[in-house]
Order: sequence, then structure tokens, then C-alpha cells
Amino acid sequence: MKTVQKIKPYVTLGFDIVMAGGSKGEDSNTSTYDVKMQTQSQTFSAGLTGGLGCVFNFTSKLGLKVQGGYTAQGNVSGDSFASDVSPYYLFTSHAYASIGLRLRIVQD
Repeated sequence: MKTVQKIKPYVTLGFDIVMAGGSKGEDSNTSTYDVKMQTQSQTFSAGLTGGLGCVFNFTSKLGLKVQGGYTAQGNVSGDSFASDVSPYYLFTSHAYASIGLRLRIVQD
């Protein structure tokens, strides 16, 4: 019988591209608001992600998976606004973490 490695660490690396268009626009009558940021409706976004994770195996079929990392995201917009309004992007750089159960369905 094959022995199961109890702890399996791993590294994640990734690249993503997001092309967003047609998002719901904001009300154009902003004269009553003190608007400092405005959502971009036409956006190109690209990012790199990296992280570390580990699977803790309880049995050959059941394990606990823990993962965390960071996504660095850059944005370019086709919209233009006055210089006193900053763009607000929907896709931003962020840290992430996840935890879950891993169930392997295998045949011996």
C-alpha cells in the first residue's frame, strides 16, 4: 500500500487579463455631489498573482487545503474626466486567503 504524504506545500503563480466594458454608468447629474472619484466604464486590466498553499492530508482521500497570496493589478481606462476627479477601478490589487476541504476520488 502506498503511504500518503501528510503535508504537501505548493506555490501558485498566475497572470490575468480583464477587459470590462458596458458597466452601468453613474448619474451624470453630479452637481449636487462632491465627487472625488468616478467609476470607469471602459477598462483594460492586467495583473500578476502569487501565493503559497499547503494541503494537510488526513487520509488518502480527505485533506484540508489552505492558500494565501497577493494579486497586483494594473488598470488603463478609455474614459477621460476632469483633472479634479480621480478614476475608480473595479479591479484592484488585493491580498487573498482561502481554506477548504479537498476530497480525492481515486480508484486503486
